[in-house]
Amino acid sequence: MALFNKLNTPVFLKEVSDTTQYINRLKELQDRATGKVKDDIAREINLANYGEIGEKNIAFELKNSGMPMYIIHDLRLEFEELSAQIDYVVVTRKLVFFN
Repeated sequence: MALFNKLNTPVFLKEVSDTTQYINRLKELQDRATGKVKDDIAREINLANYGEIGEKNIAFELKNSGMPMYIIHDLRLEFEELSAQIDYVVVTRKLVFFN
């Protein structure tokens, strides 16, 4: 594939994630919430924080792999009223990985 001829390291085509913005929006809501809703938002913030840590760990491993690949992070696909979010798409010479 000509796309990989001169590639010898990982390349992030999209590295930015919306997780930090999502956590900040939840924190704003949590400040105004009360009771069970406040507890539910706190639980969601906690889960989002764990997810963000996991995504950063994966990004670190991909960056330091030394393998020629293209990486797209935090990809959102929409079709009519349906949507899906893919954390990572990794494209190598022979394989495509979805996470």
